[in-house]
Amino acid sequence: MSRRQSISPAGIYQLAVCLLLLSNLLLLACGESNSPIARAKRFYELREQRRFDAARAMMAADARIWYQSRNGEGEPWRLDGPWSTWDSVFNARLDLRDWTEVDSSVKVVSLVDSDFYRMIERAPQEASLTIYFDSTGLINGQLIESGSGDPPPDKLGEFVEWAQNTYPVELAYVMPEGRLNPGADRAIRLRRLLYEWRSATGRAEVL
Repeated sequence: MSRRQSISPAGIYQLAVCLLLLSNLLLLACGESNSPIARAKRFYELREQRRFDAARAMMAADARIWYQSRNGEGEPWRLDGPWSTWDSVFNARLDLRDWTEVDSSVKVVSLVDSDFYRMIERAPQEASLTIYFDSTGLINGQLIESGSGDPPPDKLGEFVEWAQNTYPVELAYVMPEGRLNPGADRAIRLRRLLYEWRSATGRAEVL
C-alpha cells in the first residue's frame, strides 16, 4: 500500500499564495474586460459588423447623439438609420485610436474613410468621439466633434459642375438642394453618377 504524503506548512503557505495571486489576476482580467473602454470598443466592433441588435443591447433605450457640442436634448441615436445604408453603399471604414477614460465617459479619436471620399478625392476625415454611460453601465449618448479647421480639399465641386451640365435631373435627385442626402436609393444612384464622372474625366476607377 502506498503511503499518503502530507503537505508541509511551508507548502500549504506557498499554495495559498499562488491561489491568492491567481484570484487577483482573474479579478483584474474581469475588471479590464468590463471597463468603459472595453465596453466602448466592443460596441463599435458590433456596429462595424452591422450586428445592430447586439450593439443596441449595450445602449440605453433613450440614447442620444450630439454634434459639435452637448447642448440641448440631442437627437435619438439610431444605429440602422439612412446614414447606415450610406456607409454600407460606400464601404465606410472607421479607424478608432487613442482611447481615454474620463469620469463616466470614453474619448476616442476616429478617422473615417470611404469610397465616397476616395471618389471625390478627399483625405480621410478626423473627428473626436465622446461616449457616455449611465449609472448602470449602458451607453446613453455620443458627442461627435469634427475639427475646427476647414474640411480637407476635394473634387466634389468639380463633380457637381459636371453633373449639372450632364445629368441635372439626376443630380437634383441625389443631392436635393445641393446637399448630400442618404434617403431612399440616393446613395446607390450617387455612386453610379460618381463612377460615370470619374470615367468621363479620365480618373482612375475606385475599387
